Amino acid sequence: MTQQPDQSVPVSTLWRHRKSGGVYVISGICQIEATNEPGVLYSSVQTEGPLWCRPLAEFTDGRFVRLDVS
Repeated sequence: MTQQPDQSVPVSTLWRHRKSGGVYVISGICQIEATNEPGVLYSSVQTEGPLWCRPLAEFTDGRFVRLDVS
């Protein structure tokens, strides 16, 4: 069963990792094949590097804070 996209982590929004201070942009929501749980695709805006994937539950548990860019 495919999960519906989560609206709490919108694509193109910026988030700061509380521990490292890194700033990341959301590329999309995905489904992790091994666990069938929703995941977040994101990449650093500060350095060129990989596209990261983290379970949505981890991403929204307080490790990241959304940045207000208005």
